[in-house]
Amino acid sequence: MGKVQLLPLHPLKGEVFVFSGKMHTLLRKEAIKEVLIRGGICEENVTKNTTYLVVGIENPEAIKRNVSTKLGKAEEYNAAGISIKIINEEEFLNLLR
Repeated sequence: MGKVQLLPLHPLKGEVFVFSGKMHTLLRKEAIKEVLIRGGICEENVTKNTTYLVVGIENPEAIKRNVSTKLGKAEEYNAAGISIKIINEEEFLNLLR
């Protein structure tokens, strides 16, 4: 992805983000870049270290089949007492400000 210019200390510094689904206003690689320049971390999968799961447009077929998704994993962790904030695209964009 190339060298990323970090912004001054930002509240997202050290926060771990995972993205699920397509977003309306940003491509995933753009969203990842926005997190990285604020000192955050992006991962592919939800783990106990995940801070935020950003949920975009979910695949309706996956929901109908009740397939295990990143959202399902985050909800499992939350039920087990491991706090993962599940937010939508609008909430994510507000965090960037």
